[in-house]
Amino acid sequence: PPRGPAGGLMPARGSIPRVPVHPEARGLPLLGVARGDRRRGGLWDAPTAALYEAEVVRFRDLAALVYPARLREESVRPEDVVAHHRRLDAMLQRETVVPAPFGIGFEEERDVARFLREQHDELVDALGFVEGRWEFRLHIVPATADLPEALAQDLATHVYAELRRSAHAALPFPRAEPGAFSAAFLVDRVATRGFLEKVEELDRAHVDLTLDATGPWPAYDFVRVRLED
Repeated sequence: PPRGPAGGLMPARGSIPRVPVHPEARGLPLLGVARGDRRRGGLWDAPTAALYEAEVVRFRDLAALVYPARLREESVRPEDVVAHHRRLDAMLQRETVVPAPFGIGFEEERDVARFLREQHDELVDALGFVEGRWEFRLHIVPATADLPEALAQDLATHVYAELRRSAHAALPFPRAEPGAFSAAFLVDRVATRGFLEKVEELDRAHVDLTLDATGPWPAYDFVRVRLED
């Protein structure tokens, strides 16, 4: 699941209260928030959103992208989560979106509009932070089992520092396994080729490590809508 930002990165601080919903009630799960004012570069309209089986709710220069579905948490299926993120990945090719994790939803359009109104400034800041950028994730593991863990971490830290120079922002993740290192990088779209070439260069230079870069992704780890408990 997406992790929250750290290290001084600018998050979307919008929060949505959890509202009890009748098990059979239908609502509007949130995909994300984009710019909705054509004068400021926003492209979202009803026909465009329909390509992603989504709908648009607007407030001023923002557009919330939602889709009709059940809000009952017990009915969540893995394929629903996959479909949610596939929509976001497809939208990424068109425009900057502050992504919402699966499971955030509203009962009615007026609730969506109220969220946009109450969190307007924070969401605009978040969109500005990721405008023209997308995320890449890097996973580093030792190429051989006999590489000392301390050495693997030192080498991975060096790789991270080198790639950080080619990114607008970066975020290391907690270690999931001994010797492994993972991080997210927010990269200018126009700098994508240079960033990936740098990954390949570092992979060739560090024969004791295996580097695996994935993306581009929506900026899940740098800006996102958060739930309010």
